[in-house]
Amino acid sequence: APAKIGIDEHVRDVRAFLDTLQPRAPSCVLIAHSMGGMVAQKVLESLHASAPSTPAQPSGAQAAPYIRALVLMCSVPPSGNGPMTMRFLRQRGLGTSWAIVRGFVLKQAASDRALCRALFFEPDHPDDEQLDAYMSRFAADSRAVLDVADLS
Repeated sequence: APAKIGIDEHVRDVRAFLDTLQPRAPSCVLIAHSMGGMVAQKVLESLHASAPSTPAQPSGAQAAPYIRALVLMCSVPPSGNGPMTMRFLRQRGLGTSWAIVRGFVLKQAASDRALCRALFFEPDHPDDEQLDAYMSRFAADSRAVLDVADLS
């Protein structure tokens, strides 16, 4: 079974990386996509929670002075994507939803050619050799799963 990696582990990794940048780059713009957007929001949340509160800065506004801006693209909200998933189920039906669960949650897109092609590509693209190459990358990315049980 794949290893489970919690959001908090990603948050610690990003914070450690940002700490290595701080001496060389006094400020940065953090750009995140999809699940990375949720991690970035949790990073800022953790920095805010750990910042000392003072009368001049009662809300911990200086929690991350070196993060000048946060850019989110198609971000999962910090509470997870449960409501979006339920909306998708109602709109698309169980067949499509089950295919997505099989492909992403059960990681079958890495081993089932027809499912991989249906989820990611047009019916006649890519050729079988290219499809196999993509599937091997999916398999490599399937060694761990993101544990989102602790989202709130």
